[in-house]
Amino acid sequence: TNSLLKKQNSIFQIQLIRSLVADNKHIVNSYSSFLTRPLYFTLMDRKPLPIGISDFKTLIEGGYAYADKTLLVQELFEKGTNVALIPRPRRFGKTLNLSMLRYFFEKSEGDTGCLFQSLAIWKEQKFREKQGIYPVIFLTFKDNKHATWDETFEHFRIILGEEFQRHRYLVESDVLSPEEKEDFLKILRNEANPTLY
Repeated sequence: TNSLLKKQNSIFQIQLIRSLVADNKHIVNSYSSFLTRPLYFTLMDRKPLPIGISDFKTLIEGGYAYADKTLLVQELFEKGTNVALIPRPRRFGKTLNLSMLRYFFEKSEGDTGCLFQSLAIWKEQKFREKQGIYPVIFLTFKDNKHATWDETFEHFRIILGEEFQRHRYLVESDVLSPEEKEDFLKILRNEANPTLY
């Protein structure tokens, strides 16, 4: 009985998707330039939805459904802004978009260009040349939800320490002064006083 219900439910979902696509084909077509493939193909592929996934690499490598927003890279370059404010309601993909920007720009040991090869931003050579050549500081506080300031600040210290760990190579470089290296190591060891943060 359970398998029969699942099969009927699956058939109903496919029919519902087909009718939504048929009723809204003009909307689907108007947005197709922003997607790597038209929406109705993506829906019919039945890729799993990335519920709760805000890491771009995990999403792409896991084969999850993804509405291509990589042209945000182009928009940021063309506007040439120092600060970009992206206000959106909760669950609108802000963290995922920032994660995508991180993987696009960040200079890392591994090649992250493969994550973008089937996406819109990869079509233009001038943007491919910008991929993976910048140091990136990536902080997200979306999971920092605590009842007290002390717990919140302690979690903040952990997040910042993890980001400093990712950029530990700076300690061995000539970029930082001896004093800055000392402060850097204090944060790494979680020995820094609150004013240093």
